Amino acid sequence: MTKPSITLIGGGLVGALLGTLLARRGYRVDLFEKRTDPRRAGFAGGRSINLALAERGLHALRQADLADEVLEHAVMMRGRMVHPREGASGLQRYGVDDSEVIWSVARGGLNVLLLDAAEAAGVQLHFGQSLASADFDARRIRVIDDHGIHREVEAGVLIGADGAGSALRAAMDARLRGGYRGHRLPGYV
Repeated sequence: MTKPSITLIGGGLVGALLGTLLARRGYRVDLFEKRTDPRRAGFAGGRSINLALAERGLHALRQADLADEVLEHAVMMRGRMVHPREGASGLQRYGVDDSEVIWSVARGGLNVLLLDAAEAAGVQLHFGQSLASADFDARRIRVIDDHGIHREVEAGVLIGADGAGSALRAAMDARLRGGYRGHRLPGYV
């Protein structure tokens, strides 16, 4: 039996990592990302700060054999400093010793590393391609590029990894009327 092709919407951390893992298991994966390729245009992280990477994230990276490479560029965070008004500051450790820490990682650098891994695994990356609509019955999506050109694409298995403002979630909710409600924080796009 042949494996179905998979269409991923979203090329951030989750989409790139999932694409890598699926491609390594023999699936044909097409990944559509609305932003430009950060490896060529630079990472546009907006207000993003470093990512705090805990054991759950490291476990996911280990599945793709990328944890060691990520940790080479990470900064260990043993705990948080607390500064009481009385003036005696102190460290509140995250664990009992340095085996229980979290790691500070540059989100943009991690995304670039994950996109490189996805491409090396055989994922077809399509940047500057926003999801315009989804026809779930026909198993097709319509994407629009940076120049306003629409095209239809087959999407046998469709997975959304396009974040909080998910275009795929909106298309699903329009179809299924699941009652999704989302509210953006003031000042964030």
